[in-house]
Amino acid sequence: MKDVSSAGQILMITPFLWSGAGKVIVRLLLELKRHGYECSVISSGRSRGLADWPEYVREIRRAGVEYLTIDFFDRDPACLWQSIEQLTHLLEKHRIDLVHTHAGVPAFAASVCRDRLAQSFGLLTTFHSWNPQRPAWMNVADVWALNRCDRVISISRSYQRELQSLGLDPSRVATISLGIDLPTMRSRESSRRYPFRVLGLGRIEPRKDQETLIRAFAIFHRKYSDTELCIAGPAGDQAYANSLMSRAHRYNWDRGVRFLGKVKNPDAWFGKSDLFVSTSTDEGLGLSLLEAMSHGLPALCTAVNGHIDYAEDGFNARIFQVGDAETAANLMRELYLDAGQRSRLGANARTTVRRRFSWDQVIQQYLEVYRSLLAKTGKSEILPPIPRSSCRTNR
Repeated sequence: MKDVSSAGQILMITPFLWSGAGKVIVRLLLELKRHGYECSVISSGRSRGLADWPEYVREIRRAGVEYLTIDFFDRDPACLWQSIEQLTHLLEKHRIDLVHTHAGVPAFAASVCRDRLAQSFGLLTTFHSWNPQRPAWMNVADVWALNRCDRVISISRSYQRELQSLGLDPSRVATISLGIDLPTMRSRESSRRYPFRVLGLGRIEPRKDQETLIRAFAIFHRKYSDTELCIAGPAGDQAYANSLMSRAHRYNWDRGVRFLGKVKNPDAWFGKSDLFVSTSTDEGLGLSLLEAMSHGLPALCTAVNGHIDYAEDGFNARIFQVGDAETAANLMRELYLDAGQRSRLGANARTTVRRRFSWDQVIQQYLEVYRSLLAKTGKSEILPPIPRSSCRTNR
């Protein structure tokens, strides 16, 4: 990192560099570098058996982004306050113009450090989503922390409304959705092959509710045996993944089902599938669904936060309620039998992504927020850049 940047020194803090949120953070960091900002990122590295995805770490390092590790995933007070001490020490010694956090815990930590050091750096938080199964006190704590930030960005309007209903100051929050790179469109019908492939993509965890996906497919597959379900994604919750596979086998739900694990090239699977299904119980926006739509892949999805920002039943997707395997199975059957509807939904889905989720638009919106916050805080005292050895996780 250079000692002086005409644009500013940006420090990003996230619990982990993984999954859809990690993909977005990496893209933001690369774009910020391209626009003249000097960037560093702090992630937990490893915590409670979870870890950053190595490919994301390699990508930002190749771009010259400093990668540091402090645990801002573990909420245990002993760990959290030790991490706050590490961050305080870093901010005390090194110049930062803007801290951009990506969850409630790092937002809380950064606000505490700013108060302790009486520094004037801007504090921005992007809110991605909450696990709906977590205790309510975590939501209360996070909203308190978000209200101490200068600006909060929600990645969906539906989640912005929920945050405001829980007490987030409306004057602090705005929505900037995620960006999607529109892939080159290939004819799906010209490369038609059997079996008819249903695709699910996402970490294997309760929030994604792959059990409903498997149950729905089992109902559908009993009548249409020339079909298969491919479930792509790593185990985000190993106990849930083990239970899911055990139950699927016990109740004969797994006929025609393939568990692919984490795939290197999701785009390839979008291109060779006939239908995408998301059974999530909650989404910040639903990056995998948007990516499927960008490929012109017809999709079924649940009516939850994130999805409801852009999925319109009968226009660019088909929608069902959380946990409703029977309706999901009926919609699979309907689209299996109706190639015309699949084609129309896919075309409208791709148009939706092209018009509303351009990365160019997203980056310009973020740059406006950065410039606004930097203008308010002014340039801080020039201190040395952050060295690679400043922080290490103790896990």
